[in-house]
Amino acid sequence: MVPIRLRFSSYIYSLSPGATVQDCFFAQRACNITGPMTKSDLLARLLNTSGLARIVPHLPPEILHRVIQTCGLEDCGEFVALATPAQLARVLDVDVWRVERRGLDETLDADRFGVWLEVLMELGGAVAAEKLRGMDIELVVAGLAQHALVFDAAAVSSYTTLDGRLRR
Repeated sequence: MVPIRLRFSSYIYSLSPGATVQDCFFAQRACNITGPMTKSDLLARLLNTSGLARIVPHLPPEILHRVIQTCGLEDCGEFVALATPAQLARVLDVDVWRVERRGLDETLDADRFGVWLEVLMELGGAVAAEKLRGMDIELVVAGLAQHALVFDAAAVSSYTTLDGRLRR
């Protein structure tokens, strides 16, 4: 496998309407940026990056998390699909745990974990299973436990006693 060198550069935006700044992110398609990019423009630009499937698995999880924070998890399904289970485990670790006040323990944000499950399932059951299988089992169980209801069917179903009476 050929190692891929990643080089991250930041955009420089011109806030004055008349001025423009050269965009050097893609040398083959240089253009001018006249103001801050919208989330949808940024996401479209990132998704149109050539070699994205080779790049995403090598991104530090912090960068992947920042993309998800900036563009929205629901819109970043393609990035989630290309990320490795190890990357997603690190991103989830940062994204679904919350501290209400300084000094308190972290708690799992079950609603946010549910959004992650929805995004994974939109990618397909096989992809979702692959990504979840590669994560920490305790995190997956804690997250799924908040979204699953388990009960004993015998405890809630009607039955007939030995003397022939129906009980509910």
